[in-house]
Amino acid sequence: MKFKVAPEKEALLKISTVFPPKYPVHSIPHAEIEFVEGDFGSYSTQIIKTDSWAIGWLRFSIKKEVILYPTTDNAMVALYCTLTGSIPCKLEGVGPLVLENKKYSFYYIPPLIHNEATFVPGEYEAVYISFGDDFLAECAEEDLIRLKDLYNRKVKEMQSGEVFPPFNITNRELENFDMIRYHKLSGTKMKLHLASRINDLLVNYFSILETGKDTAQDEKNTAVHTVARYIALHLGGNLTNPMLETVAGINVNTLEKEFKKVFLVPLQQYVEDARMEEAKRQLVQTHLPIADISRNVGYSDSNYFSTVFRKKYGMSPTHYRNTHK
Repeated sequence: MKFKVAPEKEALLKISTVFPPKYPVHSIPHAEIEFVEGDFGSYSTQIIKTDSWAIGWLRFSIKKEVILYPTTDNAMVALYCTLTGSIPCKLEGVGPLVLENKKYSFYYIPPLIHNEATFVPGEYEAVYISFGDDFLAECAEEDLIRLKDLYNRKVKEMQSGEVFPPFNITNRELENFDMIRYHKLSGTKMKLHLASRINDLLVNYFSILETGKDTAQDEKNTAVHTVARYIALHLGGNLTNPMLETVAGINVNTLEKEFKKVFLVPLQQYVEDARMEEAKRQLVQTHLPIADISRNVGYSDSNYFSTVFRKKYGMSPTHYRNTHK
C-alpha cells in the first residue's frame, strides 16, 4: 500500500529510504522503509514481505490538514489495525467510513484506485497485514469461509471495495503487535515468529466474527469479577492497584476501565466502599474494639479509619455502633 498526495503537491515531496536524523526513529527490523515529507508533515511506511503475507507499519506526523490517497498496484486483502488516532476515509464501492482508534477489521482494496484519507494535525499509527492468493485460498477452503468473498474479489480484481465489521483491539492484539515490532530475530526464525503472531490475530478476529462473541471481552469481565471476589475475601489485606493487577492478570489501566464499566465506580472507591460496609457490619454484630475492626478492614491507623468512616457516614464509628445496636 502506498499513499499519494494531490498532483500539485507531488513536486514538493522529499522521499527517502531511511529516516532523516532529525526525526525520531521507529524502525522495524528488516523492513523496507519509505519516508515522505511535505508541507503537511511527514509519513513513513515500513514493509516486511514473504510469499504468503506482507506486514506494513504506518506512521503519520501531520502539521496541517491534508488528504492522502491510499492506493495499491495490485488488489489487496488486508487486516488493517488503527493503533493511534481515528482517520475519516472514502473507500471505492463502500463510501465514507472511519478507521477508528484501537479497532481492526478486514478490507478488500481494489487496485489502482485513489481512495481518500483525511488527516487533521496530530500523530497517527497503524499496521496492516495483507495476504497472498495461496494463503487466502487455503484459509477460504478450510474454516475461514468468510474470507472466500474477499479472496474472490481479489482474484477478479473487482473495482468495488469491501469491509468486514471492526472489533476493538484488546491487550491480546497489542501484545502481538509489540512482538511484531520489537522482535530481534532474522531469517527463518523471524518468519516463523511473525507468522505465529499473524495467525493469532486471525484466529481471534474470526472467532469474534463467526460467533458474535468477543472472547477477549469475556476474559476481561471474568477478571473484573475475580477481583471483586478477591476484594470481598481480603478486606484486611493489601488491595492496592498493583496487587489487584496481579490478581486480575490484566494491566491496571484496563482493569480500572473495565471495573468501572461493570460496577459504575472507580476500583479504589469500590475497595473503600466494601471496607466500610464490612466495618459497619462488625460494629453492629460484634463487640470488637474499634482498633481491631480498623485492622480487619485494612486500616492499620485507627484514627485514619475513623476519619474515612466519619466522612462517609457523617458520624464516628463509636456513634454508629451506639445508634445501631
